[in-house]
Amino acid sequence: MTTVDEIPGWYEGWDVVERDSSVDSLKIDARFRLMRDNGKQEVTCHVVEVDAPRRLSWNEYSDKGSPVRVSFALEPDGVGNIILTHSKKIVAA
Repeated sequence: MTTVDEIPGWYEGWDVVERDSSVDSLKIDARFRLMRDNGKQEVTCHVVEVDAPRRLSWNEYSDKGSPVRVSFALEPDGVGNIILTHSKKIVAA
């Protein structure tokens, strides 16, 4: 679906992705941070689901609220198009 370094391009708000040099792909247990506003806001992300090329989910953690599950799903619509569904929901801490 994407790589860790391309994630900021999926959102208007996130400017930078920071990752350990050992994290080069989005796989279960991969961790990275998303930052915006010159580091004034950041979330730590933990990949919890990968079913390439259909699904990708991670949990976002910040000091400003409850953890949030971010999910992307790609599905064919039956007439040659791909539908992207993006969802967010609060998860148990």
